[in-house]
Amino acid sequence: MYSLDADRDDRIDPDIPPERWISRKELLKWRSGTHENQSLSYGKKLDATEQIRVMQKQHDLNISEVGFKHDMQDRTRRLDLSTQVKALDRQLEQRFQFALLNAQMVRNKVFFEEAP
Repeated sequence: MYSLDADRDDRIDPDIPPERWISRKELLKWRSGTHENQSLSYGKKLDATEQIRVMQKQHDLNISEVGFKHDMQDRTRRLDLSTQVKALDRQLEQRFQFALLNAQMVRNKVFFEEAP
């Protein structure tokens, strides 16, 4: 909730001292979804095996993200196709009902015209 005091910003937590605030660069990293291990290792030198491990994790995350994205696209396509099939089925059913109704009207018209 925002207070009525104009000089006080309620979005800033008073329990966190300014020296513990994160920098804009860290905030942008956090918002961009940089991997946690990568942001924790920021500023540290990693040996070759740790670098390879981090790169493998990033690669695995990227692969799983791409796989998830394609799975969601496939599900969406299947849902779209099933919706289109249902719409076509309804349309055919309505056309069939309309044709039956027309046939009944023609039959009734012929029946009434022939009756003395």
